[in-house]
Amino acid sequence: MMQPVTLEGRRCRLVPLSHAHDDALASIQDPRNLQWLWRQHALRSAEDRREFTSYLLADERVLAFAVLDTRAGAGEVVGMTTFLGADPEDRAVEIGHTWLAPACQGTGINTEMKYLMLRHAFETALLPAFAPGAGRPFAPSWPEAGPAVRVQLMTDARNARSRAAIEKIGARFEGVLRRHMVVGPGVFRDTALFSVTDEDWAGVKGGLEARLAGV
Repeated sequence: MMQPVTLEGRRCRLVPLSHAHDDALASIQDPRNLQWLWRQHALRSAEDRREFTSYLLADERVLAFAVLDTRAGAGEVVGMTTFLGADPEDRAVEIGHTWLAPACQGTGINTEMKYLMLRHAFETALLPAFAPGAGRPFAPSWPEAGPAVRVQLMTDARNARSRAAIEKIGARFEGVLRRHMVVGPGVFRDTALFSVTDEDWAGVKGGLEARLAGV
């Protein structure tokens, strides 16, 4: 499992998500964004939020964060994000379940948040060691924890704003997964898939640092 950590920037701080953040997250959730948030279409109450937090905390392949705005003081909760789908065997992870309060959009917080997470994924031992189980003689062995070689990001293919934001951080568009997931009764979502690899990271990192310096 991925180890909890706090990621600190100049505009925001990412802290391990806990139930202490539930009420704040429920109070700032923009109903207009619910249509884009995977199966979170029903997250309309504090109780829904508590159940979803419990779901995230119980998954060993997830490392969830509350996002704090630190531009003025200690920081108030303004959103959330996660590493999810951690794959120690193939050294891959996804960034997802990301949203910010409307007032924080366009402030540079999302850019810095992605920078902090990508840097953590590619430059620290984010993913645990991996030993293949019995009957898998061709599986790789990773005796020590190490960084990711691939980080993927996904969004609803219809969400033009989210797709533009992901492309803007330097992620590469890889295509659309058609009828990729169920998001409601009888409703299937097409998903736009993006990625950053360890080979891309130096260029992506430089671009993000230049953007953050200019904000």
